[in-house]
Amino acid sequence: MIEVIQTGQSGKTLSLIEMHRLRKVIFRDRMQWNVDISKEGLEIDNYDLPETVYILARDQQNRVVGVWRILPSTLPSMVREIWPEFIEDFPLPVHEDVWEASRFGVYSYAQDNRTYVEQTRLTTAHLISALAELCVLCGIQEIFTLYNPQVGRAVRPLGFIPEAISAEHPVDGKPTIVGRFRMNEEMLARISAQTGVLTGLTFQDLPPILQNRMIKNSEQKTKEYRNAYA
Repeated sequence: MIEVIQTGQSGKTLSLIEMHRLRKVIFRDRMQWNVDISKEGLEIDNYDLPETVYILARDQQNRVVGVWRILPSTLPSMVREIWPEFIEDFPLPVHEDVWEASRFGVYSYAQDNRTYVEQTRLTTAHLISALAELCVLCGIQEIFTLYNPQVGRAVRPLGFIPEAISAEHPVDGKPTIVGRFRMNEEMLARISAQTGVLTGLTFQDLPPILQNRMIKNSEQKTKEYRNAYA
């Protein structure tokens, strides 16, 4: 199951706590990243803003097993502020229709390797499909995200293919790139065909910031239509 939430969203406090706790398990405990951990055992940083949106994946026991964070490029950007070397020749546009994705993480409670791999693949497919559906639904046209080229090769079979990539730079001693992904119906169709996953997100599934985007976009289209036939 996919759940899309926003920082501070009413009724989503427990989901937010679960998500930040999972991030601690993935990024501090498993990946050994030097990230800030609160006294409550939650991984939170400067980009968990009121406007931040999270895509969560839940397993059959309703446990959060996947997370992806997205934030409008008009707000503070991890790439621009922490790794500006990437955008020297690969600019990150500042526009309300361009968003940055970060903190992608997947977890499995499986004990045997075969089940672990399959659950990880399925959770990844659901997160990628949900991101594509969300972007098409809300008019988010581009996603920029930083990742290891090995990860990029791993998700290509799922249809998540960048339109362009930056030059390679080391991050924590590992080769890293920034990819620009054009989020449109073509991308969504390719992901759906490759994964067989369609989460079916609707207006009601979205947090306030994305519902407001949809309303604004609808009003703008209505205004353009009226002007065209005035």
